[in-house]
Amino acid sequence: MSWAYTGQRRFAEAKAVLGPDPAESDTFRLDALEYVYASAGRTADARALLAKLVQKARMEYGLDFMVASTYAALGDADGMVPWLEKAFSERSGAMLLLRVHPKFDRVREDARFKEIVARVGI
Repeated sequence: MSWAYTGQRRFAEAKAVLGPDPAESDTFRLDALEYVYASAGRTADARALLAKLVQKARMEYGLDFMVASTYAALGDADGMVPWLEKAFSERSGAMLLLRVHPKFDRVREDARFKEIVARVGI
């Protein structure tokens, strides 16, 4: 529901659906809250959550795509590319979402993003 509200630019409702600030162990809620903050222009808040996701991704397998999409939501293609490359090399199934995932909207015209999408073959 948070993602739908964020897409409608109803940020207060999107955050409310997620409840109180998520614990660092709740990766999916951290990711959703970061998307709310990035979309609402709360860059500092989004980057603070990104730092938590990066830390988790360095210790846990399979979070590379999530970190890449977080950088993308912030419009930071330079930060996104290495994480997408890692997700690609690990054959993350989430790579199939590149063309439709809304967190990548701000980087769709980046040549490096287009090249990765082409390599994925979608």
